[in-house]
Amino acid sequence: MNRPSGPVDHPPAQGPVDGPWSSAAAGAEPAPSPSVRHRLIGWLEDSERAGPVARSRQRRIQKRRRSEKSRRYAMVYDTAGPKVRLGFLWFIWQFEAIYLGRWAVALTFAAVAGMAGWQAAKTWVDRGAADDRWLVAGLVGVCPLAAWAGTGLLGLTILLVATVALMLAAVRGHTAVGTLVKVGEILRVVLVPAVGAGAVVLVYKIDIGAIVALSLLVAAYEMGDYLVGSGSPNVVEGPIAGIAAVAVVGFALSLPFVQPPPFEGTDIQLFAALVALMCPIGQVLASWVLPRSAAPAPALRRLDSWLVAAPVWVVILWSYTP
Repeated sequence: MNRPSGPVDHPPAQGPVDGPWSSAAAGAEPAPSPSVRHRLIGWLEDSERAGPVARSRQRRIQKRRRSEKSRRYAMVYDTAGPKVRLGFLWFIWQFEAIYLGRWAVALTFAAVAGMAGWQAAKTWVDRGAADDRWLVAGLVGVCPLAAWAGTGLLGLTILLVATVALMLAAVRGHTAVGTLVKVGEILRVVLVPAVGAGAVVLVYKIDIGAIVALSLLVAAYEMGDYLVGSGSPNVVEGPIAGIAAVAVVGFALSLPFVQPPPFEGTDIQLFAALVALMCPIGQVLASWVLPRSAAPAPALRRLDSWLVAAPVWVVILWSYTP
């Protein structure tokens, strides 16, 4: 087919074109220029570099962590290593031990509490105290095992542990004041983890539903506290997040189709409130066991949320259950 002669019309190379030759891109309106507000936000928080807001927050976080190293009492968050994965594995193993039976819970918390006592004693050895790490680990670890048999044997074991500490201090202390100081040094690293871990086993002995509920509530607090507190520039956001997580889990456990025995109605919410109050106190108590809050004792920090919550639950459950 022959084409007609003459000039051929071509669409212009630039500018808008009318008619069927025009494209969607040619007819699109130009993007509006960013406002002053968006330009300011882009300068403050650039994706390629940290802006003044991010740098200021990071400086506050670093300042708080530096103060933790010398502070006597503090909420400590160790972010080195796979802490989230280890916490998840610890959570899974807790319920595996609960499923296996009270003996598995007693062995688990005896091992962790013994290691906590060993690490706590080592921090004091570095400060010039006598090296009683293995003795402390044995005295602490035997208490959860005694709790497996019942409250009576646990109480007797704690009295024997205190007697051993008193005898050891009497041998080392040259004066009455020195003896009392030695007794305090030993009992501090022994009784706190021993009573806390032993109380966990007693909660299981009272009712398996109680230990399930307590484990869920403590895990909720630790999750919220660590995820928020480890990146917070102040010391209150972590515990507040943990308390909020406990409130959510406590409400869920009060639902009729979820509620574990021996709790009835909304009573579990009162027990959850106790956990929310006692977990931060346990963290501070763990700092008291150590010479400084940031002293390396990861096993003790693994137990710190249980140290006060579990004994309080035992006392309340004694009067709550028939």
